[in-house]
Amino acid sequence: MAGYVGERARRKKRNSILLIIFIIIGLLIYLIIPKLQMEENMPSETLLPSDEEITSPEIKIDTEELELQIFQKESKKLFFVINKLIN
Repeated sequence: MAGYVGERARRKKRNSILLIIFIIIGLLIYLIIPKLQMEENMPSETLLPSDEEITSPEIKIDTEELELQIFQKESKKLFFVINKLIN
């Protein structure tokens, strides 16, 4: 029994090593992810948008779509008011 190491001692050592590893991984994730997101959202070097950014389909919204969105929001509000009156 000269080299015997108890179960509790081994478990304590294993748990402390795992805790340190999880803390290091957590810190790395906490420090690296915001930097990656910042690189994705970097503004362009010019002050004014380029022609490609102006004509991109994401920005172009015609008046029909806007009117449809307004109509949908108004109908949701009306439905909510009617539902409240009924209940």
